Amino acid sequence: MGRTYPIKCVGFIFCALMACAENTTEPSVQLSPAEGSMAGYFKVTLHVSQPTETLGVSLQEVSEVFLGDVQGIEVNIQSPTVLQFVSQGHPTPGQVDLTLRTQTGAEISVGKHFHFTAARVSELTSIGAIGASLTQGIQRGVPTDHSVRNGPAALLARQLGVYFPLPLLIPNAFREMTVEDMGPAPYCNPPELDTFQQEQAVGLIESMTTDTGRFDYVLGRLTPSVSTRNFAVGGTRVRELIDGPPSADLALNFLAHLVYEPTGTITDPVSLSQIEKLETLSPNLVVCFDCLGNDLIEGMINADPFDLSERTSDEDLATAIEDLVSRLAALDAHVLLANLPKPNVLPFFQTKRLLLLFSFILAKPGCGT
Repeated sequence: MGRTYPIKCVGFIFCALMACAENTTEPSVQLSPAEGSMAGYFKVTLHVSQPTETLGVSLQEVSEVFLGDVQGIEVNIQSPTVLQFVSQGHPTPGQVDLTLRTQTGAEISVGKHFHFTAARVSELTSIGAIGASLTQGIQRGVPTDHSVRNGPAALLARQLGVYFPLPLLIPNAFREMTVEDMGPAPYCNPPELDTFQQEQAVGLIESMTTDTGRFDYVLGRLTPSVSTRNFAVGGTRVRELIDGPPSADLALNFLAHLVYEPTGTITDPVSLSQIEKLETLSPNLVVCFDCLGNDLIEGMINADPFDLSERTSDEDLATAIEDLVSRLAALDAHVLLANLPKPNVLPFFQTKRLLLLFSFILAKPGCGT
């Protein structure tokens, strides 16, 4: 016959077991997903069951998140136990620490909770990009958050699974060019690019000026501590890829500072050219989708009618291309240097050519009636 226990005794044993179980339950820390591409730019969610006990602070006190040495962006506290951010990738594969930084600057190492997967092609592990607006991630005007993240170089890096941090600007840095900015039909020309860039830069200056009146390019970048590997700057020509923007071109220097050199005062020219930045990086894959465009299409898309006075001469362009190719060849890297799409196949180009022909015929004596 089995032994019996008084009810009070059984109740005491049950309560003791429950208390022991509670004391051995450790606060959990989980990342979802816990693995991702070195290319980054995907959302990661941090779940902490008991933040104060586990971290020593509440999640509401966290202002910055790092996976390895690379800072995440778009930190969003979704609840007292859930934080979400966007990873900007990592230069090497493997397990990395998750680190949190509070509003007071205190750093909390949570441990190795995330794994970055290796690149899909073993010989292509580092990408550098040079060029103009298309490579930077815009087709015309100024960079926006969406356009920079979805430019051809950025998309290629994500397809390859290679680390490729982008020069993301502070939210709403520039106003995007819209259809309301276009000129009248039949040309529907956009505003002059230099003028539009200058107007947008003036609007951004206030956001990049401290309370003491000091201008700082760092204030225009979302995470200036993360060095970009896309050095392309809208409006750049081939010679400027090698020599850097002309010191007198304030708009091009302003944009170049924001892209790859967020230092100096507002009137300082950048100290390095795109090719020099590329040589410092020494990648094993180089891409450029638009290096010839700005040398050749000026006058075809900006003026009405055609005005080729701003076009780079054939001789100067050929010399610049030779110099650029020589510098790229010395990198001992795989290089993609895209040709210029033919602008004369665009409908507006054909319209402009017909109107130019009609104006030429009407200008001849006896053809005005």
